[in-house]
Amino acid sequence: MLSESAQERLNLYRQLMNEVKPVTVTQLAAVTGLNRRTALMRLQAVQADLQQIDATHPALLLKNTMINYQALTVDVAVYASFLLGQATTTQFALITLLHSDWYEPQFLNALQMSRATLYRRLRPLQEFLRPLGVTVALNPVRFKGDEVVIRLFYDQLFWHILAGGTTLPGLIPNEEQQVEWINQLQEQLPSATAAHLALSLAIAQHRQGHPLKGLDWSAFVPWPDVALDTTSIALDAQRFVYLVNWMRPSFHVDDQTSLAAFVGYHVRHQSKAWQLVEALDGYLSRRFDQNSVVLNHLPLMGNLLVVIVAAMVLNHKLPFDEWGLDDDPLNTPIPRLRQALTNFFETAHFDFELTPAVKDTLTAAFFQLLWPHLPQLNEALRLRVAFDPHLTQRSVDQLTVNLSHVRYLRLVNWTQSPELIITTDHAQVVFPDPAIHAPYYYVDSESFASWSRMHAFLQAEAAKKVRQMQANIVY
Repeated sequence: MLSESAQERLNLYRQLMNEVKPVTVTQLAAVTGLNRRTALMRLQAVQADLQQIDATHPALLLKNTMINYQALTVDVAVYASFLLGQATTTQFALITLLHSDWYEPQFLNALQMSRATLYRRLRPLQEFLRPLGVTVALNPVRFKGDEVVIRLFYDQLFWHILAGGTTLPGLIPNEEQQVEWINQLQEQLPSATAAHLALSLAIAQHRQGHPLKGLDWSAFVPWPDVALDTTSIALDAQRFVYLVNWMRPSFHVDDQTSLAAFVGYHVRHQSKAWQLVEALDGYLSRRFDQNSVVLNHLPLMGNLLVVIVAAMVLNHKLPFDEWGLDDDPLNTPIPRLRQALTNFFETAHFDFELTPAVKDTLTAAFFQLLWPHLPQLNEALRLRVAFDPHLTQRSVDQLTVNLSHVRYLRLVNWTQSPELIITTDHAQVVFPDPAIHAPYYYVDSESFASWSRMHAFLQAEAAKKVRQMQANIVY
């Protein structure tokens, strides 16, 4: 969805985040295969982007020679969402919602762009949408095709931009009535932003006279407790708000009061979704020799149920592989689990039909939801990290708070063959303990930028380990 130049800047920024020490522009050019002038121009463009994201962002380039790694404080996902928000494809999608009466000349004038440039920049969008049966029209500006697919496309595109912290002016009006609806919906949806986005899209499509058609709502049970008192959007569109939000990965948590009731309903009524969950649990328990992978974990059951319900009602392949956009290295599709899920859908028999679109969606969703609950698959892939044994308890507590929740790390004792030692004492890097054979990584506990660089470094090292192990694993 990005232009070629934006993709090049994003790729370069990823590479910078993965470096462990400063390099000159000349050295970076040699590493990337670019000439120095091109490398410098791309770095200058990245620097301009970062300063648009944060006007106080420090300079990335020092005298156009050295790369200032202290300035790498913007997360890759945030930068990616910024670039996506700036893309012509995104601007086109916004215009179709906000100015559906515009024609090509008005769009060109708004973007200050030539017709040839517009067609070139929209080509990736057209190629992306063509397999989904959706086409781009310019007179007037609109998408043509299945309304369900179009709404899913809008929601997923804009959600990834908003989730990264980039705003989309005009898309989400702060109308008093809509804010009231958001307050009603928050109990059952993952976030106010997600609910606000879905409602805004529903209202915009309703005003343009684009109704939802052809959805089988029989799987949409139990009905949500909240029914909005509104004529601004049709009942099906209100239900659709729930569906697109239910497809967000893993938003259920233990303390949600509605979760037990939701799961309990499906258990009591032996719903289609529950039959699928039970069959999946039995299959995985046998396949991985683990007692009840699913049924002992309420949030996991809830997450599986909501994505099954949403997938059954929507019965469409999601425009984006939303489940693969996370930067967590452990989200790499390990063949064994992916193959197990594929085999499950090929061999399981139910009294109801699962279409190929539903199976595709659920295979991707189940992979992400189940991965953390199969430790025998992911334990060896985690990066083993220990804390410097000479640190004060305060420093250890700081590091523990920052790293204990990171899924791709395994915190071990320094005697348990760590692959990396984290320290807040720079002296240990200069004069390491001879009894410790792992490399040290220093983090300045008083610097937010240093913490940010540490996370970027650990993520890169974890991803490298996953790639290396995958190359050597035979399934």
